[in-house]
Amino acid sequence: MGNDDSVSDLQRRLDLLPPDLERSYDAILDTLDPFYFEHAAQYFKLMGAWKGPPSALMFSFADEDVNFGLVQPIGQISEDTMKARLDTVRRRINSRCKGLLEITDMNLYSTEPQAPADDPDSLDYDLAVHRVQYLHKSVKDYIEAPGMAQKLDSAVGNFDCYLHLCSAHLFLTKTLPLASMSAVEMYRLAKIVRTCLEYAAKVSQTGEKTLLAHIDEIHRILTQELRRDLFEEFRDLEIRIKTLKQWIWSGCNPGVPSLIVRTGIVPYVRARLGHGAITADSGNVLKTPDTKQKVKKRDLILSKFRSKQSADSEPQKGWPLLLDALVTRPLNLEMFVCLLDRGADPNIALKKSGTTVWIEVLHRAVSDCIFLADDLTDEEDKWRKWTPIIRTFFDHGATVTKEVYGKVRRRTDGGWLDRDKMYQALVSLKSGDENSAMKHLREAVFVLLT
Repeated sequence: MGNDDSVSDLQRRLDLLPPDLERSYDAILDTLDPFYFEHAAQYFKLMGAWKGPPSALMFSFADEDVNFGLVQPIGQISEDTMKARLDTVRRRINSRCKGLLEITDMNLYSTEPQAPADDPDSLDYDLAVHRVQYLHKSVKDYIEAPGMAQKLDSAVGNFDCYLHLCSAHLFLTKTLPLASMSAVEMYRLAKIVRTCLEYAAKVSQTGEKTLLAHIDEIHRILTQELRRDLFEEFRDLEIRIKTLKQWIWSGCNPGVPSLIVRTGIVPYVRARLGHGAITADSGNVLKTPDTKQKVKKRDLILSKFRSKQSADSEPQKGWPLLLDALVTRPLNLEMFVCLLDRGADPNIALKKSGTTVWIEVLHRAVSDCIFLADDLTDEEDKWRKWTPIIRTFFDHGATVTKEVYGKVRRRTDGGWLDRDKMYQALVSLKSGDENSAMKHLREAVFVLLT
């Protein structure tokens, strides 16, 4: 139609298309030269990685070099620049994707659902109405089919769509008015940062070096560029998990490392976290050892002999990041292993009824497997997910005594549980007998779930 073809010409062109859609889409992509097909493949990979139809502007940021977000200065972007970017990305999408992807212009006055004003993929609401979408659902199905997905993977090579999305959201963070923010802007900042980190958690191993630089920059922006009072407001927005709030109320505010742990960015934790896996960005939630307690002479000699880096050699202050890993859903075994390998102490005491991180872990495991289980099958499935985590804690010094389990039982308010059977389930698991552990677990809760 742009070439003023007549209706009969359009009908002839339509008749020349293959009869089935898949062959039609093949024919369209086969017209691309190798360079454009590689770029089109990158576009399709980006679309598959995004949580929903992205704004055309954010798509243009993700289409930049992977270090784009790192090298750009902090400052708001002009409306003229945004419009120029919109024109450029529209032409690129048309030339690379031949109509299979398109930019749709949503009507601001339409009654149809639209992008919210606080959408993390938008800088300006008027421009956020321009969204990149598939021409039709059949195009999405075609692109995601196993054969086509493999073809796209071969074409893009080492292109990491998640790293590009992380970079785009890092740049978006830099465009916000960090010196003075309204409540809505603060909410957007929290949403943008979390989205950035969620994409960062999916970056492949080959992109880890660049990933570390991006997370370092996010950390710098939040702790150095954002006003201190605004940073505290940002942290308050991020702490929405009830399990964590009980510790926040005790005067402790987790910082950026906590958010990084909760979003599951294991490479960053492994590379940047100090020994002990305790962040200093917060108050103190750890119980101070009783200095008046008598110390045996033998224990005193042993304490002097231990390494200066030992977690037992001197009191620790701060926030144990194991608490953040504990509330992550789905559970991230790799994160638990990483934190414990970095010296996190499962038996460290917290400022609440003499509990420890280890007791909190068992409390969550028992609660998930018992209180939140729909039936015996669901209970066993949940137990299998917790089993490798509990065994990892055993491997790093966690113990099961009747005193420990007694505290777990009180934390879960599980007066109806068979205490001995539940205790035996944990003991069997510690010894490596998972079948016996499952048997004792069934017996411990048989009355409730039958």
